[in-house]
Amino acid sequence: MTTGNAIVTGALRSATTIMPGEGIDGGEAESALAVLNAMLAAWSADGLTPAFHTLEGFPLVVNQANYTVGTGGNFNTVRPDEVCAVFRRDANGYDTPLNPWTREQWLADGLKSNQGTPTFWYYDPQYPLGVLRLDNAPTLAETIYLDTLKPINQFATLSSTMLMPGEYEEAMKYKLVERLAPEYGFPISQDLRVLITESFKRIKRKNSKPVRATFDPALRGSVPFNINNG
Repeated sequence: MTTGNAIVTGALRSATTIMPGEGIDGGEAESALAVLNAMLAAWSADGLTPAFHTLEGFPLVVNQANYTVGTGGNFNTVRPDEVCAVFRRDANGYDTPLNPWTREQWLADGLKSNQGTPTFWYYDPQYPLGVLRLDNAPTLAETIYLDTLKPINQFATLSSTMLMPGEYEEAMKYKLVERLAPEYGFPISQDLRVLITESFKRIKRKNSKPVRATFDPALRGSVPFNINNG
């Protein structure tokens, strides 16, 4: 667990001539906190969020196919950056996965909000509320579960705390140095540049996603491919 003040103080000491134990001006600390929060917002937009999945269940409403997701929405929770998987649970506790749709597939659906059992979903990441869109408006009041990636929280104040893996604390500190150094007119040394680069590489590797090959089912033939015959 760390505080906004700990990250800001560490960054300012690395980017300036402030020595350990020396006080930091409150106005400078607040300004640095604003830069830190702007950086975290950019990280969230770039998908550099901690790789923690949140599984939450919400009640489906009969005859409703679209649900806002976020604070004050139909699904009242922190607005997710990404929905990774969706399944519905019936009255007997049986879970059925729903298939993901792209935006193009959802737009091409000619029967939006048709009544029936939901089988496909598309998450529309609008702001400030995202929208979960189902292919069918449910006829039963079942429960739908979303496996999501939530954005990095921001520090409301210098004393605000955040629980995160240690590699994120290090990356926040050193990437904040990179943003603050030009403002203070201090060059970044080669040793410090290595720390900035390596700490950021760690969280980029942690959030990298494997590329999976896909194919169009319509291109599949009924005759298996034979390497001898071609």
